[in-house]
Amino acid sequence: MINDLLNTFKHTFYYSLSNLSSKLVGFILLPLYTKYLIPQEYGMFVTIEITSFILIDLLSLHSHTAVMRWCANTKSEVEREKIISTAFFPLIIILSIVLFSFLPFTSNLSMLFFDTGQYSYYFYYLVFISFIAVVNQFSLSLLRFYEKSKRFLLINLARFATVVGLNVYLLTNTEMKIESIFISQLAGYFLVFVLSISFTLKRIKLLFDRKVFNSIIEFIWPLIISTFLILIMTNIDKYVIKFILGDSDVGLYTLGFRVASLINIVFIQSFQLGYLPYAYKKLNENNAKRFYSKVLTYYTLIITYAVLILAVLSGPFLIMISSSKEYFEASAVIPFILFSFIFKGMSFIFAMGFHFSKKTLYNIWTGSISLVIGVIFYIVAAKYIGIVGVAGTTCLVMILNTVLSYKLSQKIYPINYEVSKIITVLSLSVIFYIVIQNINFNLTSLEIIIKSILLLSFPFFLYLFKFYEPVELVTISRFWSEWRNPLKWKTNFVKFLEKKR
Repeated sequence: MINDLLNTFKHTFYYSLSNLSSKLVGFILLPLYTKYLIPQEYGMFVTIEITSFILIDLLSLHSHTAVMRWCANTKSEVEREKIISTAFFPLIIILSIVLFSFLPFTSNLSMLFFDTGQYSYYFYYLVFISFIAVVNQFSLSLLRFYEKSKRFLLINLARFATVVGLNVYLLTNTEMKIESIFISQLAGYFLVFVLSISFTLKRIKLLFDRKVFNSIIEFIWPLIISTFLILIMTNIDKYVIKFILGDSDVGLYTLGFRVASLINIVFIQSFQLGYLPYAYKKLNENNAKRFYSKVLTYYTLIITYAVLILAVLSGPFLIMISSSKEYFEASAVIPFILFSFIFKGMSFIFAMGFHFSKKTLYNIWTGSISLVIGVIFYIVAAKYIGIVGVAGTTCLVMILNTVLSYKLSQKIYPINYEVSKIITVLSLSVIFYIVIQNINFNLTSLEIIIKSILLLSFPFFLYLFKFYEPVELVTISRFWSEWRNPLKWKTNFVKFLEKKR
């Protein structure tokens, strides 16, 4: 069990670095954006960006997920090539038809989003970025399935360098502003395409299996609908703010959201990249359910502790990275968004039960209920409270979605999750956050010392609540004895990466 967890964490480490390099671009460039873009301009860019994200996730058709699920059932490379080819060709055809049909209507889209047709060229970037990104997603998923995590990392590092470099050059040396960001993103996606497509093409043959195709369709159509619902649920907050409060408030809210998203990028998305293919491979093993249960427990501990630390530091951190005081009020939304991400990750783990049992239709139920309730509360919160109310609603909606996913998944693929431990971690983190935020001394140094001690003591407090099992305490003790000496970190790190290679 411990070795399985370590192997998952090893690949997750590579994917974490990859995810950091690709997703942290927007975060790292925030000081540059806040310097060269006013909140309204940043809000306009965000509107196009999240629309692109929605298109990419929807038009991927979850074909990459289906490929991993079906390829995991066979060891034959011939069968895998048949599965990959059967999924790839329909994806390209549908993607081309849908995306390029947008091109004649770019002026209309500009009028819809910005009340003027002068920004129609933004939507050309949206179309081409979305097309290349979907193809990249398919190729990168194959790299993940075949556990080519190092190549995955190098490709994303190349994209990171390209996007950051072009953003810095264009924003500081031209007057294009928003267009500079789109050009940089397009160049980055194209580079990933060039570096990854060969891996896919080697596994593509002129094959099409109708039986496999029908099975994939049956598997993915509920995922497509549920993905749409989840995407709307997770982005409706920004659209509501745009159409009720305006682009400037979208810019402020999104800045706070981006700071909070550091947790999503570093931990949640990286974890999902490494966990998903490994979870499928564990499916038929005797200890699979025990493994899934412990993954949730330790995910909750790690992500909650990280959220607690960032929530305490988020205010000063936002002030540090913002080049304009116009953005400072965004700090109020960060704690709510941070805590919502804890439940986002938990919901993903619970929903894996739908995948394991091939009953992905249940994703639609959880997404539909959460979306309907969320839209109502978002509109009310935006009108009467503002962006802070919208942030609070985001957290509540994600909690609802998590509870629904847990209840339904337990009916079709029951797993004995350690619910009491999870509740303990979540409750204790809220108590710690409230206590730390209310510590206020005139002596700044004393305040920092006390807050730091409290933050560091969080894992030890869990021991008092019998959170750790004896075997886990032994593992922690062994880990501490191996890693407490900084002079041995390099050697231990190399051994960790080599393990299970």
